[in-house]
Amino acid sequence: MEKFLELRHKAEKYAKTAEQTINFTYPLVKENKIMLTVINQLFLANTTIMGSLLHYELYHKRIPFFDDNFESKFHLLRSRVADKYSIDPEYLKLLRDLKDIIIAHNNSPIEFSRGNKLVICNDNYELKELTIENLKKALSKTKLFIEDIIYITNKNEKALVR
Repeated sequence: MEKFLELRHKAEKYAKTAEQTINFTYPLVKENKIMLTVINQLFLANTTIMGSLLHYELYHKRIPFFDDNFESKFHLLRSRVADKYSIDPEYLKLLRDLKDIIIAHNNSPIEFSRGNKLVICNDNYELKELTIENLKKALSKTKLFIEDIIYITNKNEKALVR
């Protein structure tokens, strides 16, 4: 099986895990730290589906080889692929926002719960707030992004699957 097909499947699994966590696990345990798990799953789903599209393009020899890191793949998507397939800029913004939240969390000296929010604080006491409503919106965009990439990569799939 081609790499881009494997990545598509993985991205769908990550999105499904995020959806189950939002819809079932969080309401059951009501622990705000679970939101970080959802952010990580959404980030993995988005970066994996981005990688799927890039590997699709690589398979068809339309882009050069690329490093397997976020910045390299994001730059390639934005500069060489997004316009070609009319990728919604909201998907690129979502990718960047998820990455920024993860970086903020990793560099955060303190985080705390306030009601139904998880607050991440940086060294300058600037706050980022995560809510289930925001995560549901991000999940919705992620699912649409995955659907769009599946549509794009389905065009020649029958010839590839053996």
